[in-house]
Amino acid sequence: MTEKSMDECLNAIGQAIADEIDGDPDGAFLYAEAEPGAIYEALFLDRGNSVEYIEASAALSTVLFEAWYASGPGKAWATLSYAIVGKAFDASFQYPDEISNDEGPEERRRRVLKERYGDKPIKYPTPPSDLIEL
Repeated sequence: MTEKSMDECLNAIGQAIADEIDGDPDGAFLYAEAEPGAIYEALFLDRGNSVEYIEASAALSTVLFEAWYASGPGKAWATLSYAIVGKAFDASFQYPDEISNDEGPEERRRRVLKERYGDKPIKYPTPPSDLIEL
């Protein structure tokens, strides 16, 4: 993996989001969590009356890992919120000492989405009909 600056990584994240959406990424929001060896990401697109969950590919995970490594030793972020508005993006980080261990990634994601979208419905893809619950 070639080392990139954080600015290069943030621009690459925006491009990866645009590729995932396959169109205008205006209204896209990415919530990600990272730790050594693991990335958890959730991508959403504001559709006006609802929010659509977009299944992310390995390409987005790769650029997120690059951004995590670009933070440098002892400065790695724990969460990233990345919003695209028009042609610009806004990225904010939280660091390990800023997040509560009382919440897991799913709870944090739900809280962040509630803060961002309020009660707007979030549409997730329909699970496959052959899905087996364990």
